[in-house]
Amino acid sequence: MKHKLLVILVMASGIIKSQYSGYCEVETKTEGIPLFAKMGNTKVKVYSKNDKSLIEMKTIISTVKTLYIGDDVTCTSGKDCYADKKSVISKLQAEDLAYEDVVVKKDPETKTILNYQCKKAVITYKTKTKELLTDQETIVWYTDKIKGFDGYNAMQGAENDNEYTKALRSLDGCILSTENISKESNVKGICTVTKLEIKDIPDDVFKLDTQKCDKIMTYKEFQTEMKRRAAMNSHRPGKY
Repeated sequence: MKHKLLVILVMASGIIKSQYSGYCEVETKTEGIPLFAKMGNTKVKVYSKNDKSLIEMKTIISTVKTLYIGDDVTCTSGKDCYADKKSVISKLQAEDLAYEDVVVKKDPETKTILNYQCKKAVITYKTKTKELLTDQETIVWYTDKIKGFDGYNAMQGAENDNEYTKALRSLDGCILSTENISKESNVKGICTVTKLEIKDIPDDVFKLDTQKCDKIMTYKEFQTEMKRRAAMNSHRPGKY
């Protein structure tokens, strides 16, 4: 589950640094764990322009908005907010989740998504946490017919600069779909771009309202608070 959330926050891998701007919508779903299947379904909107990206992710629980401008990251989720540097966040995330033995293999198979002919690549790797080492595989469908804009990689989150996201960015094209499979549990996370527009995005889109936030935390403070709440809720069945 943690890996899938990273994929969502890194599916649109680093801030897009190009002369193009655009908008895309992405739907994600999880298969293989009935308890989390519905919670794992999200709808994501991604706006990108040069060194700016705004990612809006809706789940059954809340709407999370994350704004990237250069090295600055700001995130709001209801009354919870954090602001930090993407370089700081990347280091902290690497302490929780690492990627090893990343291998990219291109496949001759093709298919059409959103009227674009897509190529196939398979990325195999291991995810490593403090408790577990897990074999993973991601099937990627990408097209070389779109240059400059890649909403999927922008959605991944600019701070997630690791071997896995580097492998995604190494593909020569715009990613339109991924299927991530955990070989141990057979849990599958599917991300699909359902709408994509290459167009100018007004600068006023890249703003977040933090007035409703109780407190603007650093990313580390935010992580600590989320872990505290998760620990509390684990003793309260049926509560989120």
